[in-house]
Amino acid sequence: MLGLLIALVTCLVLAVSRFRRRRRGTAFLGAVLRGDPAEVRALVDRGYGLGISDARGDTALHYAYYAGDHELVQTLLALGAREESYNRDGLLPHQLAEVAEAELRIEELVDLLRRYDGEATARAAELAEELRPYHRAPVYPAALTNVLARTGDGEPLRAVLRTAIRLGRPDFLAVLEEELGRRGDREIAEDYLNSGSPRLGYAAQRWAQEHRFAITDHGQGARAGWGRL
Repeated sequence: MLGLLIALVTCLVLAVSRFRRRRRGTAFLGAVLRGDPAEVRALVDRGYGLGISDARGDTALHYAYYAGDHELVQTLLALGAREESYNRDGLLPHQLAEVAEAELRIEELVDLLRRYDGEATARAAELAEELRPYHRAPVYPAALTNVLARTGDGEPLRAVLRTAIRLGRPDFLAVLEEELGRRGDREIAEDYLNSGSPRLGYAAQRWAQEHRFAITDHGQGARAGWGRL
């Protein structure tokens, strides 16, 4: 009986401790999101740690760089925030500024391709060139993931996925496969099957079998061609 009581008390203490940590994290990151250096400094003075992170491993410094808030970045660095803190995507705080820029370019390209019914304008070609260079850090997959997270189902989702296919970045493949599994439908699977990417084609066939759908191969690149703007 005593052992059971000790176990229950231990569980309660751990639960309260986790709750308090979550509250502290929410309060601190909330201050960062509000972009108030004075509030952030006051919280640090009260013992709130600069190493607090969210579910994706983003610290206050990640948020500040992502928001492009240079004053807040300098405040956090002056308070002792660590530049070498990786998030769960494997990105350092300063690389979140690159993620934010890549997101803007992806969204602009999606909008252009939708507005001109898939025709590549001069600006679309320019954006594609800006989005294609190799980057050893996972900046572009993180940007695509963020864009997809705020994109609605149906045609808006297909437009983003088709744009990613047309960009043809190898580091997009895992993100595209994951999105097919999460929110895929027959039309998305057919886009993948006809993209000209062997990996996406295989993912589409596997998805169709699992969901008992018949999907049609219209010929390589008949829809959005892999790496072809």
